[in-house]
Order: sequence, then C-alpha cells, then structure tokens
Amino acid sequence: MGWELSRPPFFIHLQVNKFVRERYYVDMQSFTQRVYAVVAKIPRGQTLSYKEVARRAGSPRAYRAVGNIMNRNPDTKRVPCHRVVPSSFSADGDPGGYARGRAAKIALLRKEGAIA
Repeated sequence: MGWELSRPPFFIHLQVNKFVRERYYVDMQSFTQRVYAVVAKIPRGQTLSYKEVARRAGSPRAYRAVGNIMNRNPDTKRVPCHRVVPSSFSADGDPGGYARGRAAKIALLRKEGAIA
C-alpha cells in the first residue's frame, strides 16, 4: 500500500504529459510567428543568415528550425523567405534552399540588389 502513495496515479501522469505537449506546441507556434516577424522586416536588397534570424527570434541555436519554417512559408509576399541565406553564403556562394528552386532564389536576390 505504501508504494501506491509515493507514486502519482496514472491519470495524473497522462495529464502532465498532455500539459507538456500543449505547452511545447504553443511555444513552437509562437517561435514560428517570431521567425515570420523577423523575416518580414528584412529590407529589400539585404539578407540575413538562418542563424541570425534564429537569434533575433529568441532561439539562437534553432537555425535549422528557421530553415524548415521558411520552407513552409505560405505567404512569400509578406514574408520574403528568399532573403534568408546560410552563414556561408558570402564564402561559397550557395544561397541555400528555396521552395521554387535555387535559381529562382538567386534571380530574386539579384533583382533586389542583394547580390551582384
């Protein structure tokens, strides 16, 4: 009988797990919104790295998550995801991924004057 009192009942365990899952979802949703807000403020003709966007959104180590969020960007006019490039962009010239293809990303960046 004593062991039952020292352990939380199973339903409490389920409630805690539900709370943790819901809290994680809310945090990720707000991170996505923060990323979109940061990217929406990038001026025409300028770029930011995935790492810098993550830092400005409040999670400096979440640069891969920024890439995934940009890949699923539903509104490319308000959130110009083509302006987000890898940190190594200036060194190797690779603009990173883009839903419409790398050539389209390079063309957009050239059109805006972000690259020569």
